[in-house]
Amino acid sequence: MSSHINPDSGQLVIESTNVLDVSTTPVNPVGASLYIKGGVYTETDMYIHGTLVVNGNVISLGNAGGSLTFNANISSHVLPNVSSGIQYNLGSNTKPWNEGYFQKIVTKPEASTTSVSTTTGTTYLDGTTSTTLALANGIEGERKAIVVTATPTGAITVTPDSAVGYTSMQFAAVGDSAELMYTNTGWSILSIFRTSVI
Repeated sequence: MSSHINPDSGQLVIESTNVLDVSTTPVNPVGASLYIKGGVYTETDMYIHGTLVVNGNVISLGNAGGSLTFNANISSHVLPNVSSGIQYNLGSNTKPWNEGYFQKIVTKPEASTTSVSTTTGTTYLDGTTSTTLALANGIEGERKAIVVTATPTGAITVTPDSAVGYTSMQFAAVGDSAELMYTNTGWSILSIFRTSVI
């Protein structure tokens, strides 16, 4: 047996002095103006004028022709854990992203003085840089750019702990650069400009 509510004006208003506190975890439904057990199906549009909190495992949006639209005042970020390094996995080996679109990738640059850091994507070499630098092993797939941005005091030799097909690189003038990628056997050179490979 089912029951139907057909209000005369075509609108049903439930008004209460209760305000649901969505800041608690889990949200206590007892404070709600309307508490429905068993699920809700809305046949047409639904408008929520407050905060939507979903305490479940799956959110399914759309069907074969569905879409999700974020208006101008919505933003979202995936931020690394600053206290212990990046901890977020996007995709997986068994369920990878099909395609990725990137407009701009910015890697934090760092001026090097005594060694080439593996915690940043770009290292600058200049007049404050030692002429002998070490490059520690990285993580497979990691990329590293090394660029001379100001006249060094002499030729700067960078020697990776694990180098693939070479021993070291020498950077001598402004503009000398190299892009590397760490593989399962060590640092491979992807490209160089005026940099000597030893």
